[in-house]
Amino acid sequence: MKKPEAVGDILSRVLKSLEIDQKMDEARALAAWPEAAGPKIAANTRAVSVIRGRLLVEAKSPSWVQECTLLRVRLREKINELTGSRAVKDITFKAGPF
Repeated sequence: MKKPEAVGDILSRVLKSLEIDQKMDEARALAAWPEAAGPKIAANTRAVSVIRGRLLVEAKSPSWVQECTLLRVRLREKINELTGSRAVKDITFKAGPF
């Protein structure tokens, strides 16, 4: 006879199989963008999505894309520090209207 499992253990296993934890970390990374970027960069950019560890950020102009690209590693580290995860592996910047 099999011993009954605790509901918490079952739920944890199901959530892990659905990758809910990863999706929650990605959502936290999007929400953390303004704080990680700081007021000046945040006023000229917006985080759009996280797909397979890559954060996509739109910038108001190509010059902001270039500026942010130079700061990419520091920004990634700050986001991951703020979220307490490693959800963001890289950041891609593109010019786009918003």
